[in-house]
Amino acid sequence: MNGLLNRLPDLTINLTGTEEYRRTKGIIKVYQWSKGSLVKSEIINLDIACCKAYLVLISASEEFSVIPLVCSRNGYSYSVTYIESFTPLTIKEAKIIYYEGNLLLNENIKNSKIIACGVFS
Repeated sequence: MNGLLNRLPDLTINLTGTEEYRRTKGIIKVYQWSKGSLVKSEIINLDIACCKAYLVLISASEEFSVIPLVCSRNGYSYSVTYIESFTPLTIKEAKIIYYEGNLLLNENIKNSKIIACGVFS
């Protein structure tokens, strides 16, 4: 893994805040690694009320991978997470959502409040 984050990512998704969260911006960089992906996320201007936020990666077949976000008091979040469920080739979309409850159910993810989103095309 040494040096992996210093090379160009295999996939980049720019996130833009929704109407209610216009100031929220982020960038997701995905690197092919081992059998899955290393996902690096950097989000700015997360509302302090949104500190129960999650990064949701969505594949072309509508499968989800959920990554909890930890944010500081100034609304900044940075994380690097390994996921085995997706590779850069299978990710089509990313969202930041706010949800208080059980995210294990796909319906809860679909019905959650969207803070920011971005699509890889």
